[in-house]
Amino acid sequence: METRQSTGNTEEQAIALNAGDQICPPKKKGLLAKLFGGNSSQPKINAKVQNIYDGVKTEYREKLFYGDVFSADNILSSLTRYVFGAANDANVDLCFQIYMQTWIRSHGGLDPMFTTPTYIKQALCERFSAIDANIVLKCVTQSLCEIYRREPELKKRADVFEAMQKNFHDNTQKNAAIEAAWLDDPEYGLVPEKPIFVNGFGKDKEYLSHLHSEDGIKLNFERVGSSAVRGIAGPVDLYRLLLPDGAEYLRIFVCNYGSRNYQAAPKGTKYIT
Repeated sequence: METRQSTGNTEEQAIALNAGDQICPPKKKGLLAKLFGGNSSQPKINAKVQNIYDGVKTEYREKLFYGDVFSADNILSSLTRYVFGAANDANVDLCFQIYMQTWIRSHGGLDPMFTTPTYIKQALCERFSAIDANIVLKCVTQSLCEIYRREPELKKRADVFEAMQKNFHDNTQKNAAIEAAWLDDPEYGLVPEKPIFVNGFGKDKEYLSHLHSEDGIKLNFERVGSSAVRGIAGPVDLYRLLLPDGAEYLRIFVCNYGSRNYQAAPKGTKYIT
């Protein structure tokens, strides 16, 4: 399921999101349209592309299309011919919508993990679920090639986070076979070799926010550090559980590389939802 991370977007990205959800009404063509008329020596712009270009907010056009209307025509017409073989209005419009959403996602948000090609393809197949997935994937792939060609630093960043995602996935698969083995063990969560498993960064804090003392006092927590543990894929984090007055109550171990989120509480604590 597609997840949007918008709170970290810049004002520039917010403009793009607005443009993507509802394209501004096309402006009346003036001198520019006359220049592109049949008697002009200038290359003729695809009428649908011109309409799209006019509908994007003025301050955003050059960034989205890496130039003027000629650049927009080159990108969208080439993309449509690559995906469909012909550039009719419906195909051009669909390719524009996919290209724009690819551009927005590739430029990031609150969580850079959502800027990777794998996530972008998955998210846009969800968004355009009424369209043949092969068509969507082909359009996204070619759109990313164009974007990365123009902005190679985005490709470098995406490669880094793609590798991190693969590493995370590989580690969760390795831990899947052992992560439930110690749920009833008295040492569960209290020694690094038997950590509490959660699935994903941030899920450790969510888990810890539900922990209470045996007599029901809500505990605060403080991360001490992390270390590699033999037999556990990915680092294991050490947390201090604190009473409201700041006194240490217990120390526990949590690993973010689990295939699911567990709610079992270590001995001496209660997990209260």
